[in-house]
Amino acid sequence: MFYVTGRAEKYDVRWYLEVEWSQGDRHGTLRIDDQGKPFRTSGVNGRPTYEWGGADEWLRVGGRNAW
Repeated sequence: MFYVTGRAEKYDVRWYLEVEWSQGDRHGTLRIDDQGKPFRTSGVNGRPTYEWGGADEWLRVGGRNAW
C-alpha cells in the first residue's frame, strides 16, 4: 500500500501518478488519476489547510500556512 500526498505552495497544479511495474517477463505502467482526470492540488501559501479525515469529512489542519 502506498500513501501519496500532493502539496503545492504557490500554484494550482494538476497531476497524476504513474507506477512502473514488472513481474517476471511481464511489465507495464499503471496510471492513477481521478476517474480519467488529473488530480488537482491548490497552493496553500497564506490559506487554511485541510486534509481528508479518512471517513467522510475534510479536517482543518492548524491555522494559516506561512510557507
